[in-house]
Order: sequence, then structure tokens, then C-alpha cells
Amino acid sequence: MKVSQGLAAVFLMAGLSGCVTAEQANQAYASARPATAQQKAGIISKVRNVFFDPYSIRDAELSYVMYGNNGRGVVCLHANSKNRMGGYVGRSYTAFLLDQSGAVISSDDGPGITRDCADARLRYMPFPEAEKL
Repeated sequence: MKVSQGLAAVFLMAGLSGCVTAEQANQAYASARPATAQQKAGIISKVRNVFFDPYSIRDAELSYVMYGNNGRGVVCLHANSKNRMGGYVGRSYTAFLLDQSGAVISSDDGPGITRDCADARLRYMPFPEAEKL
């Protein structure tokens, strides 16, 4: 399942509501928590499968996890990695949708993700685990 309309679509999938209001989005950002070790391990596993060259990741940061009403979560990875031409492309965002148990369901790096993952309300922490693949 691929997310295509930014975190608003992810919020819908995560079950925040049928329509995400500004107040609901603010609440999701405010109640975000750091990812657990289990969630980080799931993200690392998914990164190995979705990044072209996961071993080249550097400058990685992981956002706090935002949770929906049904327990699903959304977390953003902000990192630099090599593309198919072998060059670094600059730091970009990838969003991961987590199920109630914290397992990664899907990921997306579409244009809406950049806008939403770059939101100043979302807190980030260094994610050295992604740089040690």
C-alpha cells in the first residue's frame, strides 16, 4: 500500500479521522513520542528494501512517531543517500506507516511527504542506526 498525499493521507490511514482538521494535526504533532527500539528496527529493515543504496545513508534523523486514534503511527526519516548514478542527492524525507504493534506497513517519499515531514512542529532525533547498515 503506497501513501500518495502526504501525512494527511497517512493520518487517514492511521485513523485520526475521516477528515484531518488543523486542530487534529496540531494534536498529533504535540503528542508525538520517540520511536521505540522495535520501531527503529522495523524502519531499518524497511530502509534496506526501499532505498537504492541503504549502505550510503548519512546525516540521518528520525522524527518522533505521531499516533492515530486506532494506534497506528507515522514516522519520518530525513537522510542523504546515493541514487542510481552513485551520487548523493541531498537530504530527503521518507514517511513510514506503523501498525498498532509498531511494525512498518508501508513507506512513501512523494512530494506531499516532503512538505509534511518538514513541518516545524515535528521533532527529530539523530538516527545513527541508519548510518551503520
